[in-house]
Amino acid sequence: MKERILLTALDLFSQYGIKKVSMDDIARNISISKRTLYEFFENKEMLLVEGIEFNYNRMCALLDQLEKSLTTSWKSSFFFTKN
Repeated sequence: MKERILLTALDLFSQYGIKKVSMDDIARNISISKRTLYEFFENKEMLLVEGIEFNYNRMCALLDQLEKSLTTSWKSSFFFTKN
């Protein structure tokens, strides 16, 4: 449930802006009560902070996967041309 809330909130924030999105909007969008939402997040600021951390961790995991999938020769070529 927490991940669902984070993903929904981040989507709404990106569409409408952080200031325009309320906790009511987030709860209504995923059909939960505002009380349930506040059981997971104390306020919108905490939800935003955790959302940023969540996205950062997802991005790091994706970059790690990408790095592991690159072949050694491609890595060498990339780093050679980069420097």
